[in-house]
Amino acid sequence: MPYCTLDDILGVIPQRELIQLTDDAIPPAAISQAVIDQAIAAADTLINGYIGERYSIPFTGVPELIKTIALDLAVYRLYLRRKKGEPPEAVKAAHDNALKLLRDVQSGKLSLGVTAAGATVPQTSASAPMISSSPRLCSRDTLRDL
Repeated sequence: MPYCTLDDILGVIPQRELIQLTDDAIPPAAISQAVIDQAIAAADTLINGYIGERYSIPFTGVPELIKTIALDLAVYRLYLRRKKGEPPEAVKAAHDNALKLLRDVQSGKLSLGVTAAGATVPQTSASAPMISSSPRLCSRDTLRDL
């Protein structure tokens, strides 16, 4: 099961631009599912390489963080296919952040919210923090006469 899908990619890249990035025909006419699949597979392979020793993969359900990382990596790869030089700065920044997150997951600094076997870790409910403060010194009523 891939970590992200074409629909996920369409959520961050407009359809017209995705056609430009994936269709090699002149003029580009349709999104190439094969190119999308290659970009997603490359992202999944990289993710598995980072976290495969810490977590049992494939996951039974894809953690949201992994989905986000896969999406950022796949989008970066799609831009690299077409753009001469560097992809847009926002795409590059998201890619760099995805790699940082993968390193943090790999080192154990960041948890995916699943056990090593891939089961979801139940969230513990904590009581809401209680906040108190002193009475307001300035209010509409106290400032009215100034």
